[in-house]
Amino acid sequence: MDLAYAFLESVRLSGMNFSSSRFAGSDLDAASLVGTNLAYSDFTSASLVGARANGANLRGANLESANLSQAAFSGADLRGANLQGANLDRAQLDAVDLSGATGLTAEQLSCAASIKGMLLPSGLAPPSGRSPGCRS
Repeated sequence: MDLAYAFLESVRLSGMNFSSSRFAGSDLDAASLVGTNLAYSDFTSASLVGARANGANLRGANLESANLSQAAFSGADLRGANLQGANLDRAQLDAVDLSGATGLTAEQLSCAASIKGMLLPSGLAPPSGRSPGCRS
């Protein structure tokens, strides 16, 4: 499904199947995506500020340059996702599976609000503290 550049602020899509969909450039601020299947979807440069995606399937999703600040992803599956340049400032990432994720840096993770129980990609160590480069 092509929802690129759509205005979907505060939309409720919890539990739905949007696998392999295109959300590039879309506004999903404050959206409810809890338990939604978003595997292999394209979120390039999308805004998900304050979105709730706890337990969502984002396996293989492209989140390059997406704004994920203050979003809740606890328990989400982000295995193999592309997070290059994604803004994770104040995001909730507890128990998120990021194994095989690409483009992710320790600096990005240091900006997250919480990362307890997170599974990291091979070779990436958990941050030791909040980076001074965090956006807010």
